[in-house]
Amino acid sequence: MRIKFLSVIVSFFFVSLAITSCLDSDDNYEYSPDATIHAFALDTVHGVNYKFTINQFGPNGMGEIYNQDSLPVGSDTIIDKILIKTLTTVSGVVTSKNSLGEDTIMNLNDSLDLRNPITVKVWSTEALSGALEGLTKEYKITVNVHKQDPDSMQWVKMTTNLPYRIPMDQKAVLSGNDIFIYGNSYVMKGTINEHTSEISSWGRGNLPLPNSPVTSIVYFNEKIYASFSTGKVHSTEKGLSWHYETMLGDKVERLLAAFPNSLTAIVTGTDGKRHFAKSDGVTGWVMEKDTVPETFPTSDVVSAVYTSPTGVSSAILVGTPNETKQYTVPWFTTKADQGWAEMNTTAGKDTPYPSCPYMTNPSIIHYNDAFYIFGGDFKGFNKSLNGIAWQPADSKFWMPKEFTNKSDKRYSAVVDKNNFIWIIWNDGEVWRGRLNKLGFKNMQ
Repeated sequence: MRIKFLSVIVSFFFVSLAITSCLDSDDNYEYSPDATIHAFALDTVHGVNYKFTINQFGPNGMGEIYNQDSLPVGSDTIIDKILIKTLTTVSGVVTSKNSLGEDTIMNLNDSLDLRNPITVKVWSTEALSGALEGLTKEYKITVNVHKQDPDSMQWVKMTTNLPYRIPMDQKAVLSGNDIFIYGNSYVMKGTINEHTSEISSWGRGNLPLPNSPVTSIVYFNEKIYASFSTGKVHSTEKGLSWHYETMLGDKVERLLAAFPNSLTAIVTGTDGKRHFAKSDGVTGWVMEKDTVPETFPTSDVVSAVYTSPTGVSSAILVGTPNETKQYTVPWFTTKADQGWAEMNTTAGKDTPYPSCPYMTNPSIIHYNDAFYIFGGDFKGFNKSLNGIAWQPADSKFWMPKEFTNKSDKRYSAVVDKNNFIWIIWNDGEVWRGRLNKLGFKNMQ
């Protein structure tokens, strides 16, 4: 049976000189022991040529051919009948198993169903000539296809809720893999599992926090800093013991943002007026001469620090607008500037830049190279590429309908290093969401 099969292959080899290589003439052949695939490509998918990786040393000596950049969702309806555009070998002879389990020569003019991996065998010219047996090599061809729409959000309600209801003035901060929820004289801690991105349990500690409302909380220089209604700033390294930062005084209205090398805040100066200020956390505050504008947010203030396209650390901030305002107006600053600028586009009647609608208790994040604001009625996100012009986010960037029933409740939010958006509600529910493509391991 082996000899009969080889004779068929050899016959095919001699009548198909166009697909063989390393031949001197019709009478003199150079036989090669090379049984490897040198190049592989499929026909285009949605008009795109996807690159395939050839691993010659896969498990048990079998080669592997696969695409690192997965095909889009829905490509199964294309690769169920697709052509191999390029498959380059020395001999030009490649076989696959037929329905009877026999090796048959592949015809690259026929389309293949690659929804599931297939195995092919490459024959060297020596193996085909019968001069030396065993000079063949098998490859597993796998076409990876995304199972999720990369541009859609996926939300999961955690099975482990907080053990206690949270007071209305909760603040959340991320320290490494730990999420801390702070309030009046209490703290809760949940640790994110590195492998599952789950929080198995939440712990509550009775810490010696000041018995006054937390006005803001940030992570800076491997410590957590919190400002309180007393005007004082306290810090903790691991969330277990607190230290009063005497160098920061007792006139701090609230911390605004934490840059890599400095904190920014609103501080009451010796003139009795509110000023923007900056500190390295050690040597006290350097205050800006101008006072804080009356339009600057004074409640529910949150900020997002990010690196601009020019490499400058910057921050954007929002808070519940004054009741006279019709819009939620972000404010902006950089590490090189102590002041904050209002990103207001509503001054002109015919302004071409739409503003973010009015919302209470807003949050702002820099996410997937854009800015997003959410809060208020929690019907969805508002998105901006520059922080000035705002529009409702695409319907794929959505929020669970369960959030709309919580519009009268309080919450806090953080974004972790794996791009998960965590929302912790004061009724104890914990939700986690992420844009699918930010979780794909083989993004290029």
